[in-house]
Amino acid sequence: MRVAYVHTNFWFDLKGGGCITHTNGVTNAMQSLGHEVLFLGPHTVPGVSEQIPFKLLPKSEKNIHGVIDHYRFNRSSIQILVDAIREFEPDFVYHRAHGRSFAARRAASITGVPMILEFNSSEVWTGQWEAKGRFPIIRDLEFALKRRMVAHNESANLRQAEGIIVVSNVVRDILTKNGVDANRILVNPNGLAADRFSTVNQDAVTQLRSKYSKNGQTIVGFTGTFWQWHGIPEMAEAITRINSAGGAEKYSFIFLGDGVMKGYAENAMGHFENVHFLGLVPNESVPDYLMASDILLSPHVPNRDGSTFFGSPTKLFEYMGAGKAIVASDLEQIGDILEHEKTALLIEPGNIDQLVDSIERLRDDPELRVKLGEAAKKDVMANYTWSSHVQRIIDFAQQRVDSK
Repeated sequence: MRVAYVHTNFWFDLKGGGCITHTNGVTNAMQSLGHEVLFLGPHTVPGVSEQIPFKLLPKSEKNIHGVIDHYRFNRSSIQILVDAIREFEPDFVYHRAHGRSFAARRAASITGVPMILEFNSSEVWTGQWEAKGRFPIIRDLEFALKRRMVAHNESANLRQAEGIIVVSNVVRDILTKNGVDANRILVNPNGLAADRFSTVNQDAVTQLRSKYSKNGQTIVGFTGTFWQWHGIPEMAEAITRINSAGGAEKYSFIFLGDGVMKGYAENAMGHFENVHFLGLVPNESVPDYLMASDILLSPHVPNRDGSTFFGSPTKLFEYMGAGKAIVASDLEQIGDILEHEKTALLIEPGNIDQLVDSIERLRDDPELRVKLGEAAKKDVMANYTWSSHVQRIIDFAQQRVDSK
């Protein structure tokens, strides 16, 4: 099939994180399975194959968080998308949804090409954490405008889409409760590129272990975008307890990534000599850091507003692919994919005692680390590669397009 992949929320030139991993995983798998892909976006995305043709959309000179900037960006993108779609003649437009984007929807409508929408979460919900700083009146007005714009666009995108891809049953249930026909929805968990760890630089791994593991310290790793649900305060408390009990000589903690709670993490843990904040690491280098680690953490917590955790963390599948021991929360899809004592040690979300105990148990039991890591890697390669993820998309899209 011919697929026009439209991604309109990279105007801020993001270099890492789950959305990068998902984007290059899906597009590269589409190409490797023999489908023709045209990528349309404001600029290139790390990890996307150079063999995939790329069409540039206009990039705002400003930080495009403002309502007016978003509108201008969309308006200036529509004709470019229309021309590219007409020239490429795709079977469908695949749009990685962004709450403030209407350009892909309009272009698909104008050209008459079906749109498959990848809907990861509602930005009406996630946008609440952007309402901070500035003068309160201006802040609140801007947030109200954004919320209205996002609600309108999300509703319109969902109505027009021939099919909708979501990463979890929770997101599907949210949509069906809001009137979306379940037959139009495919639940498709995230995945791992089958060759993700085939090009690991062993010399780099050795150097990383030498740098971060002094006198045989166990390296405990985390990678992520430091969102509220990543368990940052819980990790900070666990590490504080471990170090207070003399663990500084036993453990080295490395944190990859950036995000809204990184400042909190640095304030809470930055004074420890065995805690290292490495910032955003190039996507192609992330496997080296994961392979240099002994234990990997994914202590997600429930959403702070009481809503159900809806995610399908890409870090989870990368951890499994690394073949390392994982400590993760038994939370929604995470607990469905990982099996306690078989592919990971699962803990009650937010339980600091269990988090500390699991880290210490894995440090003291190298054989258990190997057992869990090998089982996790076998599971992810059998069931959760991007190729299998994309094949489900193609089959679903074909069904939806044929039924139109």
